[in-house]
Amino acid sequence: MDSRELILGVEYIISDRIFETLPHEKQKLWHSHAHEIKSGLWVNPRVPEMVVRPELENLTKTNGKFWCTWQTDRARGDRKKLCQSDLLRST
Repeated sequence: MDSRELILGVEYIISDRIFETLPHEKQKLWHSHAHEIKSGLWVNPRVPEMVVRPELENLTKTNGKFWCTWQTDRARGDRKKLCQSDLLRST
């Protein structure tokens, strides 16, 4: 890990089967991984393709909830956290 890299947050991942058991209001806090993976947005840096392909097939049937722990604007040159931890979700 490069000294300039930051861990931006933590993503909790659950299966579609578990997601379907959640109340509708709680489901709104989760996003499907199917689009991220099928569109090529999901990347696994430094992981061999023969490992990634079967794993991605399984991940299309999951949902995630991402907690942002370190939000900065690197384009502005920020070096410190700008906000409190927050739940990010796809809409």
